[in-house]
Amino acid sequence: MSLHLDEHQWRYILEDEEQQTSAEQRNAALMHLSHCPQCQSLVEAWRGVERWLQHAPMEAPAPGFTDRWQARLAIHRQRQARKQALIVVGVFILASFSILGLLFYAAWMWLQAAHLTLWVWLYRALELAFSLLSFRESVIAFGRAFMDSIPLIAWLFMVGAMCELLVLWLVSLRVWLLPGRVRR
Repeated sequence: MSLHLDEHQWRYILEDEEQQTSAEQRNAALMHLSHCPQCQSLVEAWRGVERWLQHAPMEAPAPGFTDRWQARLAIHRQRQARKQALIVVGVFILASFSILGLLFYAAWMWLQAAHLTLWVWLYRALELAFSLLSFRESVIAFGRAFMDSIPLIAWLFMVGAMCELLVLWLVSLRVWLLPGRVRR
């Protein structure tokens, strides 16, 4: 058996917290109390303080206590809000300067290699121009091959049909868009 009680045993004895102590701890605490006059005097003193607190008259607060307390609470809340606002602004400024610094660093690195970038852009522009020229040549070659595969009479028929469709489209637009015409 230990010489004095541990924290759980004191809680059982002083606060009656049975749910946090095991039966073994409760029995050990009660057995210890029956043999230890020092712990007995501590328990009796504590119980005397509890009785005194329960029977002590309720004192009214000093005049204006509630108003002073509420004023201090309002000041405390204002200080807390100000602190939080300063922290948010500080983090925002720090993040802004960090991003700005990264942008300046990237711009500086780009300026260091600007001549290389310009050469790359020139190469890409020339590559695009040559690609467009070869595409144009491919379209012309395809058109020539397509035109050679269709006889001249078919071409004349297709051009005539397109002209007729164009005339029909213009007439229908005139009918629909001119005001004062009766629509049927």
